[in-house]
Amino acid sequence: MCHVTRDMPSDTVRQRQKGASDTTHRDDTRGGVKKGQDTKSAGSSPLGACVRLIVKLLLIVTAGIGVALIYIFIAPDDRYPVPFSLADPPSIKVNNHLSSAEKLYEGLVHAPEQIVHHNGDIYTGTSDGRIIKISQGQISTVARLGSATDCGGYENEKKCGFPLGLKFDADGYLIVCDAYLGLLKVNIATGDVHVLLPSSVLINGRPLNFLNNLDIASDGMIYLSDSSSYSRRDFIMDLLDGRPTGRLFRYDPVRNTTEILLEDLSFANGVQLSKHEDFLLVAETFRARIIKYNLKGINAGKSEIFADNLPLFPDNIRPSSSGGFWTGSGACRFREKPFNGIDFLASRPWLRKIYTYLPMVMLFGLDTTGSMVLELNSKGEVLRFFMDNEARHVLMTSAVEDVDGVLYMGSYGQPYIAKLDSRKF
Repeated sequence: MCHVTRDMPSDTVRQRQKGASDTTHRDDTRGGVKKGQDTKSAGSSPLGACVRLIVKLLLIVTAGIGVALIYIFIAPDDRYPVPFSLADPPSIKVNNHLSSAEKLYEGLVHAPEQIVHHNGDIYTGTSDGRIIKISQGQISTVARLGSATDCGGYENEKKCGFPLGLKFDADGYLIVCDAYLGLLKVNIATGDVHVLLPSSVLINGRPLNFLNNLDIASDGMIYLSDSSSYSRRDFIMDLLDGRPTGRLFRYDPVRNTTEILLEDLSFANGVQLSKHEDFLLVAETFRARIIKYNLKGINAGKSEIFADNLPLFPDNIRPSSSGGFWTGSGACRFREKPFNGIDFLASRPWLRKIYTYLPMVMLFGLDTTGSMVLELNSKGEVLRFFMDNEARHVLMTSAVEDVDGVLYMGSYGQPYIAKLDSRKF
């Protein structure tokens, strides 16, 4: 016995026409000891036993890898990843402005994806399925969205809910996109929660697997994104798969009807109306771009690219105080970066196939070095950006709430709200 001591696609966005429905060989010589042979040969020593054991283990591991590779390449399943393309990342002038941001309520707010400033107070959602209000520095729970009480863990997300997009309507109700529960209306005075559009509802034969973000027009119409055919818990699989399955909807709360405006989006994310509501923006996160959907004029009902080949993978989109738009991200891409993981994986579906067999916990670090918030003007041109190049201070910036130049930044995976005065830069 060996004793060891140890201290170990298509990139095309499809548009819906108005009115469309929605055995191992082993050399085991056991002959007796030849006359005159030393019985204490190397093969029977403890060291020899260790060597044989190590060799056997290596053979087993190699065989296992071989079987896995044969399965992956020779007999792939029907969901073999598809390649997609990204342009060469843009060149930028790196800064670390986010490293000077202030962290608010650290450890008290978990995964505040969207920040809403309303009547002097801050509202946000948390990973345990709550809507909270922050008034004069005091945190209170407005509502619990799900049916479970043991919340805050990865295992119970489906029962507890995970609020993402938030927006107040004209009547003062908080409208919420919950990744698991659907589209909800919250009475912030009583805490009552009403389901407008349950996640189980089938739209063109598919449920709402991952409602993400929304905006509300002056006529009450709600525009919202359904990110993927995968759920929030498995969102990395959307990247590894490569098939664009995101959708953009228009929901009429009066008639309780839903219309598909765009589909085949690569992880549909942030949704934001223009100031004059003549167009709508939706982020395509895994294509590093933002799509513009025209609502008025001769191009009404048609889409076009608003901003392409961005130095980040855009998340939520919100207005900037200068008349443009802010978007955040926990994953950057630019020429000066030593390695752009998502760009590298895009044209290598075989590598993404291998990744699908790894535990999910090993996939969250695919490309999470660096965080950024970026401002675009009304034409989709980059005005400025603030970043933490190595993501040592501010991580995973998902959204920006611009209050007269003071930026409040949310995060889908961090326990704080970041605050930065953009007027100092």
